[in-house]
Order: sequence, then C-alpha cells, then structure tokens
Amino acid sequence: MKGKTVVIIGLLLVITNAMTAAFISGRSPASAPAIGGAGEPAIKREPPSPQIQTIVAALNNDSQGWLGLANADKVASVDAMIILFRERQNSVILKSPEEYVQKIDGMLTANPTMKSLTLPTLLKIASVMEYDFYNGQDKEALAQEVLGPQLYQQNKARLGRL
Repeated sequence: MKGKTVVIIGLLLVITNAMTAAFISGRSPASAPAIGGAGEPAIKREPPSPQIQTIVAALNNDSQGWLGLANADKVASVDAMIILFRERQNSVILKSPEEYVQKIDGMLTANPTMKSLTLPTLLKIASVMEYDFYNGQDKEALAQEVLGPQLYQQNKARLGRL
C-alpha cells in the first residue's frame, strides 16, 4: 500500500506542477501543445474537471470508470501519465494523448476485462503496440515482453510486420 501512496502523491505533484507551469507561462493547460509534438501546432484542449486529481488517483487502481469520463479528463489523465513515464522511467511516448485516449477507449470496449488494469499499464500496452514507447530497449524485445507471445503475434499481423 505504501508504494501506491507514493505513486499517487507523485502523480498529484506532476499534475500540479504542469498546471502551475502553464499558469506562470500565461497559457492554460487547455491550449498547451501536445508533448512530443516538435513543430506541431498547439492543440486546443478543453480544461479537465476540478476533480482531475481524484480521477487520476482512481485510475491508478483500475480503469473501471474510464469509459464514463469526460474526454477532457481522459486527455489530461493520459497526458499526466506520459509525463510520469518521462520523469520516472526515462521513457518517451511521442503520439498525442488524444490518440491514446481513442486507443484505450477501443481496448476497453473490445475487452472489458482490461478495466481491472491501471491507466499506466493500459497506456504502456497501447504505446508498445504502436511501437511508440521509447526507453532504449529494442522495440521487438519490448513488444514481446509487454504483450506476451500471442498478443505480440496478433499485433505484428495487425501492423503488417510479419
């Protein structure tokens, strides 16, 4: 339980720091550009709900409530996880939070048993499936490790990488 508490506190600090930085720079988080988007135009985002910290904390236990969340809260939650992966695991996810919101929506709709997984786990699975999780490890080895043999083969077929 102690480890989960540390992760939740860390997430809350990351979210608070991002919002503070946006406020100080004179930009709202809703108008901040997507992470990893070098040269991409700023994406106009809706601000998350005031309960975003509670939502992110709950998504660190499971993803039961994910499909019922407002899109802005989903985007803010995924954005926070991308930042957390970068800061805590020295890993980079380049695609936008919006893309991963759609992918996670699809994963949970297609396989409701995945709702027992945490948002960080779902995001890592989705980004590894897209070969968009950069941690210095060989992409194929990482995909095999995270996805397992059966899902790895299905994913390769989906991407036409057989």
